[in-house]
Amino acid sequence: MHRQILFIALLFSGLLAALAPGDSLAVRAILDGNGISGAPVSSVIDTENGRAIALYLSSRKIQTLPGDIAKLTALRLLDLDSNELSSLPDEIDSLPMLYDLSLSDNRLTELPARLDGLSSLELLNLARNRFSIFPPSVIGIKNLQELTLSGNDMEAVPSGIGDMRGLRILRLDSNRIEDLPPEIGDMAALEVLALQRNALETLPAAIGSLPNLRMADFSFNQLSTFPQELFSCATLTDLAISGNGLAELPPAVKNLKNLRFFVGDSNDIQSLPAEITQLPALQKLSLANNRLSALPADLGNSGKLVMLDASVNMLRSLPASIAALPSLGALFLQHNRLDSLPDRMVNLTGFHPETGAARYATLDLSYNRLCALKGALKAWADRFDPGWESKQDCSGAR
Repeated sequence: MHRQILFIALLFSGLLAALAPGDSLAVRAILDGNGISGAPVSSVIDTENGRAIALYLSSRKIQTLPGDIAKLTALRLLDLDSNELSSLPDEIDSLPMLYDLSLSDNRLTELPARLDGLSSLELLNLARNRFSIFPPSVIGIKNLQELTLSGNDMEAVPSGIGDMRGLRILRLDSNRIEDLPPEIGDMAALEVLALQRNALETLPAAIGSLPNLRMADFSFNQLSTFPQELFSCATLTDLAISGNGLAELPPAVKNLKNLRFFVGDSNDIQSLPAEITQLPALQKLSLANNRLSALPADLGNSGKLVMLDASVNMLRSLPASIAALPSLGALFLQHNRLDSLPDRMVNLTGFHPETGAARYATLDLSYNRLCALKGALKAWADRFDPGWESKQDCSGAR
């Protein structure tokens, strides 16, 4: 998105001019030094006022980046994704205008010792490299807003991460991280925290001190519990905790008043607290592949719920209040033990009750024991889940 905006700005700025000789020689040195002599300089850059401001070198099999990069002092965007870089020159710290640095899918194991010269850098992508430790020099980039270190081999996060108080987005998913330092609670600007697919067994209580956290993903770790403090993050709108060893959700979940999307699939949850129906903003509730035998009686209080996935559980019945969900447009109930449905389910028509506007309506009743549906309920099921009847187990108890 940021690159598209930059390109459009250039397209309409009318400021394109002949490239300064120093910039041209620097780009030429990078190309020639990596056996790309046939590529014209103009094919890999954007310019403004005669200076190179964007350099696009992704998927070029680049193995080395020469110190000449320091001459590109007007550079704002540097795209080196999908190359063969195993190191970066110290001179990369001499790019004061650089805003976006993307180095995903390379072979980097470390970064230069100093990066504090990148005073304008806000976006840094280091995904899918070979970092076994969190690169410490990243902490010195004072204006960094978004850091991506997904898909590396890191086992720990340093306490110094607490000094990154301006960072808004932190992606550390798909590593081998076993714990987080309490200093993570000092990251006052943090809005998005991606930690899925690691080896976390606990979370620090300090995570509840993040005043701006909106989206958090802890899926597919080894978390059997969550600190109560997490549920003090009143700003949370999206929370994903799938694929852990959770047996229950705490009543404190009711404190997440701004929560819109909750995904807790593939755990060991056997029941839900009644408090989960006290989330006024909740739109998506996904609890597939757990051990639920019932849903809360007051589920109908979740007036903004648009999607409910309770598939692959042990449900034998549904609360009558489910028929009172005015916005529900997607309901997944496959692979349960249902043998009946509340009569008023026919009120779930897939149309908004006030405006009459059609919504996307999805219903899956397959692989239950709904062998006796008749009349209006059967017609309702036929309408929204054609073929449901042929996918029922009517042979007896499972």
